[in-house]
Amino acid sequence: MDLFVSNYIKKYVTLHCAICLVLLLAFSNTVHAQKKTDFYQLEITAKEYFDNYKYHLALPIYLTLNKLKPEFPDYRYAIAYCYLFLDKNEKALPFFQLCLQEPEKYPLQMMYYAARTYHLSGKYDYALKYYELYKSYLSQNKKNLKNGLISAAERDIKICETAKELTSKPLQVKVVNLGATVNSEYPDYAPVVSADQSTLIFTSNRPNTTGGNVDGTDGNYFEDIYICYKNDTGWTAPEKMGNGINTSGHDASIGLSPDGQKLLLYRYTQQTATASASGDLYYSDLIGNTWMQAIKLPDNINSDGWEPSASFSSDEKILLFTSDRKGGTGGTDIYMVKKLPNGEWALPQNMGDIINTPYDEDSPYLHPDGKTLYFSSNGHNTMGGFDIFMSKWDAELKMWTIPTNVGYPINTPHDDLHFSWSADGRRVYFPSVRPEGLGDRDIYYADINKEAAMVMLMKGTVIDSATHQPVAAKIFISDKPSNDILETVHSNAETGKYLLLFNEGKGYRIEVQAEGYEPINEDINIEELHEFLETTKNFYLTKVSDK
Repeated sequence: MDLFVSNYIKKYVTLHCAICLVLLLAFSNTVHAQKKTDFYQLEITAKEYFDNYKYHLALPIYLTLNKLKPEFPDYRYAIAYCYLFLDKNEKALPFFQLCLQEPEKYPLQMMYYAARTYHLSGKYDYALKYYELYKSYLSQNKKNLKNGLISAAERDIKICETAKELTSKPLQVKVVNLGATVNSEYPDYAPVVSADQSTLIFTSNRPNTTGGNVDGTDGNYFEDIYICYKNDTGWTAPEKMGNGINTSGHDASIGLSPDGQKLLLYRYTQQTATASASGDLYYSDLIGNTWMQAIKLPDNINSDGWEPSASFSSDEKILLFTSDRKGGTGGTDIYMVKKLPNGEWALPQNMGDIINTPYDEDSPYLHPDGKTLYFSSNGHNTMGGFDIFMSKWDAELKMWTIPTNVGYPINTPHDDLHFSWSADGRRVYFPSVRPEGLGDRDIYYADINKEAAMVMLMKGTVIDSATHQPVAAKIFISDKPSNDILETVHSNAETGKYLLLFNEGKGYRIEVQAEGYEPINEDINIEELHEFLETTKNFYLTKVSDK
């Protein structure tokens, strides 16, 4: 599994560690009953891997043991458990079904994990049956009221009912795999897309990872970041981004500015062998054709806690990020921080309990319209794990609306997080594990039949009028009639390309400046924009000496 979710999984495993202890005791009794040294050593090795949550290493050994002694119930349970925590519920289910034929041979938690596997498999009626049965057994012991197991079981039942309801009312969308050019047999996820959908950056656990390291937790290669571009026939083959982006540690894409020239990334590193590892937020700028060395965001954003996700507003004056720092609502919360006039970041503000829950929120994304927030959560009315939710800013009440689940089949009972929306708000790019996938998580998109965002996207190039060569220029966006500068963007030094986003209801002034050139001014009025509008405009600059 990738580092985005590994900490969540570790919490989950710790919460349910009682099952591990029961299993280990059972295996211990089995070990002492064996006489053959090789069989004994297999069990010892499997126990050691299992005890250290290395299920990818424990699983093949338990499969071997199960073939040698298929009558031993302990092995079936261990195999099912390993498959479940390796996100292979379709392989876990047959082994749990065998366990359910003789439930008295297993600890009570087996009933819970079997229900969870049915849940992930979309077999909600069976899942509800075993969740309810698990809860009824828990209710026989009053201690379970105090330790929270009964309330947790009730929540699982409610989540499963939500999944059943949302699945019965699917969105009229077609989910499309980006195909073998982009996706691979390895995990591919965390897509971020420029506003015009011309640039796609994503994360993958491919064998050519920088440094060649393998994660001992799940056996996957370390994460690296890849980039590809849209052309007339589809997407170009992904290229691994340079040394300024990828390191020998874990590097993951989490956010991209609308013009595709500033990347937010997450790094999970360990400075020394004795130091504790940490996950922090970085950014990198595209200068010409080169991505600059990633720079760590300041300490008021990164903390001693864990910061796994972030995104910029379209004008890059607001940063949304997630953190499990002290003082939050619970788990990972979403925070908002604004950029001060001097270019520094103010103190972060928790977005409050309308957005955040006692559980985990992640993957915040503020749409270019400035009033639509998307994020993932396993605390709202989820189908199971993380789902994607949407909230709108209510200008009159000055508060966010109650988040709503974006629905099935975009959301599934699995974790659905780390996604990117198009500027018109009608297409979402997201990772998912689906039967038609190429081997693991793949990147998909879905077009949603909804009202488009009232946004104008303007793109083009800044060009020397005489030589027709690209020009590195500053583009100032001002509010009319106040002439206050709202945003400053740069055309790319190598290509001259730029991209601007405008919200409806305002008049704007555009001023294009470059050293040695006469400036260009242009006014735009989109006070009554009735639909999403994309337009192309080139700016031709004339040198002062040429006049």
